[in-house]
Amino acid sequence: MNRLDIDAAKLALQPRRALPWQLSHVCGLLCLVALIPMLRYYYEHFRVVAWPLEVSGFPAGRDFVNLWSGGRAAWSGNYAALFDAKAYALDLQQLIHPTMVENGLVWSYPPTAFWLGLPFAKLSFSAALPLWYLAGFAAVLWVFRVDGTKPMPLWALPWLLLAPGVLMALYFAQTALLTTALFVGGLLLARDRPYLAGALLAGFVIKPHMGLVIPVVLLAMRQWRAFAATAVFSVFYVLLTVLAFGIEPWGLYLNVTLPKHLGLLTPWGLRLPWMFTAQYFQFLGAGFSTEVAMRLHWLVAGFSVAALAFTLPRLRDQNLRILLAAATTLLVSPYMQSYELALPAIAGLRAAAYAPAGDDPDESLRWGMVIVALMAPVVGLLTMLATGVNPVALLMLAIVVPALCSVWPEATERQAWTSRLSRVLAFWCRRSQRAI
Repeated sequence: MNRLDIDAAKLALQPRRALPWQLSHVCGLLCLVALIPMLRYYYEHFRVVAWPLEVSGFPAGRDFVNLWSGGRAAWSGNYAALFDAKAYALDLQQLIHPTMVENGLVWSYPPTAFWLGLPFAKLSFSAALPLWYLAGFAAVLWVFRVDGTKPMPLWALPWLLLAPGVLMALYFAQTALLTTALFVGGLLLARDRPYLAGALLAGFVIKPHMGLVIPVVLLAMRQWRAFAATAVFSVFYVLLTVLAFGIEPWGLYLNVTLPKHLGLLTPWGLRLPWMFTAQYFQFLGAGFSTEVAMRLHWLVAGFSVAALAFTLPRLRDQNLRILLAAATTLLVSPYMQSYELALPAIAGLRAAAYAPAGDDPDESLRWGMVIVALMAPVVGLLTMLATGVNPVALLMLAIVVPALCSVWPEATERQAWTSRLSRVLAFWCRRSQRAI
C-alpha cells in the first residue's frame, strides 16, 4: 500500500464534518416552529364551523367579501349599498349565510379596487373564494421567475403558503399576495422593463398607503423612466375607473370610507392588537397620548424612509434592496395591519432562495434580515398575547437599522457628507437673511 492509499484510508476513518447550515434550512425550521403558535391561535379564534362561517360568525375570507361585493356593485351600479352598513349586512346574509353576524362592514377600498372584484362577481362566494386564493398564489409564484432567475428551489414552495406572514394574508383573504407580487415584480423590472414596472407599481392605487415608499425607492435607485411610468399609469387607472363607474363611488368613498378609516386611528384600534400593527398603536399601548404617539410614529417613519434612501444605492444585492423596501413600507403608514406582513415574508424568502452560491459578502446581513422578516409575525403574536401590544412594526427596524449600518460610510466619507450639508445650510441661511 503506497503513501497515497494510506492517507486516503486515514481520511476515510476520520469522522465527517457536518455541513454548515444554510439559510434555506434555517428558514424551513423557523417556519415549521412558527406554525405551532400560529395555527393554535387561528384554530381557537377563526376556525370554520359551518361553511363559510367561522366560530366568530364572520365568513371565511372575510376581507374578500368586500372585493367580491364591490365587483357585484360595479356590475349593477348600486354603489350606495356598499356604504350603508345595515343594508350591506342584510345583503351579505342573503348572499353568504343567513346567520352571518352584522359587524358594521362597509366598503373599505378606493373605487379602483372594483377591477379586482369584477372577475369574481358573477360567481357565488363559495366558488369565488378558492379562485381568489389561486390567483394570489399564482402571482407569488410569478415573483420568483419574473426577472429570469433560476427556478425557484423546492424548499421555498411550501413556505409560500405556510410562512407566518403569508398565513395571515390567507386567513383574511386580503390583497396582500397580489400587492406583494406588484411590489416585488415592479421593483425587479424597474431597470430593464421600466414601463411594465410602472404599470405594475401603479396598481397600488387600490391601496395607496401601501405604495408610499415606491417613489423613494425608484428615485434612490435612479430609475427615472419607471418613476415616470408609475405616475402616468396611476393617473390612467384612476381616470379609467371614473370613466367606467362614474364619480358617485368616489364621493361615497371620500365621505364614508375615509372617515371610517380615520376613526380607527384612535385608542379604539387597541382593541384589535392582532390587526393594527403600526408603531402608532404600539406607542398608544405604551401609554402615550394620541398626539404624541402620532408624532413618534412619523419620527420613526421619517427615519426609516431616510435610511432607505441612503442605503438602497449602496446595497449590492437586489433582493436585499427589495426586502429593505418591504420592511420600510410597514413603518410608514399608521394604517397598517397584520396581513401586510406577507410582503416582507415573501421578499425574505426570495432573498434566501437566491442567495449567492459562492462567497457572499452580505451573508450575515442576509441571515438577520430574512430571519426577522419571517419571524416578526410570531414574535408579535406571542408578545401580544403576553402584553396586549403587538410590536411587529418596530421589529421591522431590526431590518432597516442593520442594513443602514452595513453601508454606513467611513470617517472620510462622513466628513465629506458633513461638509456638503454645512455648505447647503449656509447657502439657505444667507438666502433667508437676504429675503428678510
